[in-house]
Amino acid sequence: MSKSESFNILIVDDNKKNLFTLHTLIQEYLNAHILEAESGIAALGILLEEQIDLIILDVQMPEMDGFETAKAIRTRKKNQHIPIVFLTAAYKSEEFQQKGFAIGAADYLTKPIDTPQLISRIQSYRRFIEQDKQHKEELERKVQERTTELSQANQLLNQEITERKQIEEALNE
Repeated sequence: MSKSESFNILIVDDNKKNLFTLHTLIQEYLNAHILEAESGIAALGILLEEQIDLIILDVQMPEMDGFETAKAIRTRKKNQHIPIVFLTAAYKSEEFQQKGFAIGAADYLTKPIDTPQLISRIQSYRRFIEQDKQHKEELERKVQERTTELSQANQLLNQEITERKQIEEALNE
C-alpha cells in the first residue's frame, strides 16, 4: 500500500466509550483511517459506501449482535475478503469463539484490550492485505503484458493472412 493509500478500519461497538478507546489506541500506534459505527445496521451502511480493509466488531450489541452483523457482511461478495476481528467482554467462552470463527472471523479477542496484541494483529492483517494487493497488481501487469503480446501476434497473423490472400489472388490471375 503506498503512503498515499489509506488503510481503512471500521470499528463497530454500541458503547461510545469503547469506540473512543479503540479509536484513540489505534490512532496512537498506526497510520490508519478509522470509521466508527454504533450498530450492526450502521456498519452495513458504511460498508455500502466505503472501502474497508479491516473490521473490529463487538459481539454484544442490541438489535443486531456481532455474529448477525458478520453474517450479513459475509453475504455481500464485495465484503467477503475483509478480515473481521471480534472483540468482546462478555462472550469469552470457547463456544462463542468457535461460533465467531465459523462465521468467518479472522480473529477473536477479549476485553479488556491487550494493546500490544491488538496492534500486532492489526499490523499483521495490514501486511497481509498489502501483500495481497501487490500480488494482484503483479498479476494484472502480467495479464496486460500477455494481452499486448497476443494482440501483436494477432495483428501479425492477420497481416500474414492478407498477404497470402494477395499472393493467392495474384497466382490465380
